[in-house]
Amino acid sequence: MTPPKVFVSHASEDKERFVLGFAERLRQGGVDAWLDLWEMGPGDSLIDKIFDEGIKESDAFIIVLSAHSIEKPWVKQELDVACVNRINKGSKLIPVVLDNCEVPQVLTSTIWEAIKNTDSYDAEFGRILDSIFGTVRKPPLGKPSAAYAGFHSVSSVKGVDAFVYKEVCAEALRNESYRVSLKKIFLEEGNPQISSEELYESVEYLTGYGLFEPHKELSTKPDKVVITGSGFELFARENVPDLKDAYNTIGLAVLNGSVSNLFEAKKSCGFGELLTEHVFRSLATGGHIKTAELINGDISVLSIFPTLRRTLVEEN
Repeated sequence: MTPPKVFVSHASEDKERFVLGFAERLRQGGVDAWLDLWEMGPGDSLIDKIFDEGIKESDAFIIVLSAHSIEKPWVKQELDVACVNRINKGSKLIPVVLDNCEVPQVLTSTIWEAIKNTDSYDAEFGRILDSIFGTVRKPPLGKPSAAYAGFHSVSSVKGVDAFVYKEVCAEALRNESYRVSLKKIFLEEGNPQISSEELYESVEYLTGYGLFEPHKELSTKPDKVVITGSGFELFARENVPDLKDAYNTIGLAVLNGSVSNLFEAKKSCGFGELLTEHVFRSLATGGHIKTAELINGDISVLSIFPTLRRTLVEEN
């Protein structure tokens, strides 16, 4: 990997007290720091060296702002060129502020790094290196608790809610549809397993966690529910033995081009219509494929992302 090249703009008054040691640390950290002291010798063209070799070829431009530099016409000229270079070539402008000096107006919309102690600035230097290399220190995303983001397993659903949830998902599999009639399962005569009050309260509770979407028609109470994709996924993980095979088979068929839409997957992959549609939609929402839904209910694959291949390799 070619080390990033960084031009360091500064006032000569800051060279000994900060810039020289700072540039040396950059080079020790794997950054090809361009400093006039190292790059220019007697007889060199000032314009050619600074503008053609220094600024023009840099991946990033560090301007050291201090009580000395902010008054320098030369530094202001370099700053103007750096802004143009950043726009035209995508180089990164990183202001490093010393002396608690006033930041020029042209940089007020750019995040800068303030160094209050030039003898001790490890944390600040680390952030500058991260910016140069494009390193992100954002912590990994953890799993939210069920109280905030829904259930993460069927076992998280208890009592009456678990009964309603599993019965609705099982009925969806039998009828090959996310949409399920509550009346058919729970409220028909001879089926006194749960009262209507308990049913509607449970549906409201499960809906609040994103497992169901209520489907209301004429009545004020939902007589049907639609299972969400995440709601069905949680159920399928613990109750559908073919789920992993379905993901692998359908994912591979999409990857090798033998399946280009949902209708083809339903015909050729050998799984139920609901399970096939669920996997197809999950591949899209998971960022593995890009799809478009057609008027006739079909879902067409528009593009395939590298994550699909990598996921299939990891699974196998």
